[in-house]
Amino acid sequence: MKAKQSSQSATSGMTLVEILVVISIIAVLAGLILPALSSAKVKAKIMQAKKDMNDFEGAITAYRSDYSRMPVSSNAQNASNGTGGTPSMKDFAYGSANVVDYSAATIANGYTGASAYETNNSEMILILTASTRFPNNTGNPVNANHIKNPKKQIYLNAKQATGTQWGIGNDGVFRDPWQNPYIVTLDLNYDNFVAPIVYRTVAVGQKAGTEGLVGLLHRDPVNTPTGNTDEFGLRKSVAIWSLGPDGKYGPAIKANQAGVLSGQKVSNDDNVLNW
Repeated sequence: MKAKQSSQSATSGMTLVEILVVISIIAVLAGLILPALSSAKVKAKIMQAKKDMNDFEGAITAYRSDYSRMPVSSNAQNASNGTGGTPSMKDFAYGSANVVDYSAATIANGYTGASAYETNNSEMILILTASTRFPNNTGNPVNANHIKNPKKQIYLNAKQATGTQWGIGNDGVFRDPWQNPYIVTLDLNYDNFVAPIVYRTVAVGQKAGTEGLVGLLHRDPVNTPTGNTDEFGLRKSVAIWSLGPDGKYGPAIKANQAGVLSGQKVSNDDNVLNW
């Protein structure tokens, strides 16, 4: 006689407990992996911003080598030669003026009087790309008839973007990977000292006395031993920076710190610098 088969049949499926254990493990792994992926994306954007700024500075330097002048309009040059703002600097900054979808604190030279002038980096982009009009067909007379670049030499090759995305947009503004304009300050009195807009101030750039933060130094440490004037800068001709991942900056927050502006956390220490 054959033995009776067991009434209990073997099950090949997973139990509810086993499924819950697997889901828990997947959740833990996702919790470990996703922050790492997010951090890697931020680092990649920072590297891209640094590359953009190095290319931008290289284009400006090459243009200056060819033409013995900076790629700026007469309006910018006249503003730096004016009597308003901070005349001791004789620099000009391409800031946030007229930039579409820009929402951070205003970045401006502050020059006053008849020579006052504020604009963004699109003015330089026209010159450095040998263009006379922006892709959206708006114009800026800075390089009309190639007057500022008669050789029609293309000094800057950057990603062409649509709208306000990363790269050179339809409006000619060169934006960082977080879609904000690159901020550029040029040494327009050619004394090999440039004071980056925002960073030149005591509130942001000073560490103690004439010692500056993030590689800055005071322009005149002999006559201003306290360092209490807004003349912190660099021994070079071009300073470029980006607002970084948070897309913000604090005009009264130290360069290596974060703080609160209008009730929101703002980090200056995440800004990306080309120096």
